[in-house]
Amino acid sequence: MKTHWIDRGVAFFIAGVCIWLYVLARAFPMGGDLFPRFALAVIIVLCAMMFVQTFPGKSKSSAESAPVIQRRDIARPYLLFGLCLLYVLLMVLIGYLAGSVLTALLLLPALGAKSKPVYLMITAGVILFIYLFFSRFLMVQLPVGLMFV
Repeated sequence: MKTHWIDRGVAFFIAGVCIWLYVLARAFPMGGDLFPRFALAVIIVLCAMMFVQTFPGKSKSSAESAPVIQRRDIARPYLLFGLCLLYVLLMVLIGYLAGSVLTALLLLPALGAKSKPVYLMITAGVILFIYLFFSRFLMVQLPVGLMFV
């Protein structure tokens, strides 16, 4: 019951900050305010949905509403956060391509992917797409890494 008040408070606080930022974004140059205002509007709608979901609805039976939580599931968010921090470090040290491939290989067991070939093909495709899109199409220099400079 207490978590409902916390969730409501968080939703209200985030929506308030977004409304404040939305008003500040109106001072941006013409056209430069479009994306920030759109993103903030989406966040405000998501906060409203979060706020509405905190109110009690139809109650489920106790057998359905009590899932079994395993120890592995509790540690997974911390592991993923650590891998994200490692990814940032790898980007600085060895660059985008090598860091992305290494992080993808480390994420494979952490995410518990069922089909490893499909996971590897999708990951390779996303990494290659991002590389080609940013470096070739947008002409943005991706991190090369301190080891290769």
